[in-house]
Amino acid sequence: MTSAPSGQTPERPGPRKISGRRLALALAVPCAAALAAGALLREPAPTFGLHAVTGFAGCVVLVLAARALQVMVKRSESYYDGDR
Repeated sequence: MTSAPSGQTPERPGPRKISGRRLALALAVPCAAALAAGALLREPAPTFGLHAVTGFAGCVVLVLAARALQVMVKRSESYYDGDR
């Protein structure tokens, strides 16, 4: 580990940026594997994939609710500067 020059703080690496395509692939592969495992490890039922669909729909609802809540509780950037 190298030390920073005197008088300077060492720089920390920021979070890695992930492209939307890589994120979608990172989510799609495990979902596809779970669907395939469910189809191969037990007999198919008339509701094949229902748990995956309802789980995905639940996640979408949670994200939309979080966005709506963010809009409701959002404050202006000068909200805490009122006393200065």
